[in-house]
Amino acid sequence: MYGFTVTLVQVGYYTHPKYGTAGDEVTHFRTDIIVENTLNGPNTIYPNINCYIVDDKSVKWPVYFIGSPTDLSGDYFAKETREGYLVFEEINEESSMLTFTIEIPTPNLPVKIKIPFEYP
Repeated sequence: MYGFTVTLVQVGYYTHPKYGTAGDEVTHFRTDIIVENTLNGPNTIYPNINCYIVDDKSVKWPVYFIGSPTDLSGDYFAKETREGYLVFEEINEESSMLTFTIEIPTPNLPVKIKIPFEYP
């Protein structure tokens, strides 16, 4: 939609050292995604600031950090595809129906791509 295809590959909790490679282990909610620029020209998208999860109580959970690769956001060449993951600080564990939402800026208003999913 609007020049991008976003695929939610996998979701779940992710345990990792607090400071990348050091520190106590912490657990966050992670979404693995594939982003593809479907245009025949360059296009730009910023999942780090235009992405969130909405639970069944309409609470938004913003991105905590972009995992690997960190260049998931930015300018994409024509037909370029990138795979990576986004980490969310917390998700309402009592909600089983969630919606991964990414907003794509357009000249008028942002267009929202919504991908509903259940967890666990």
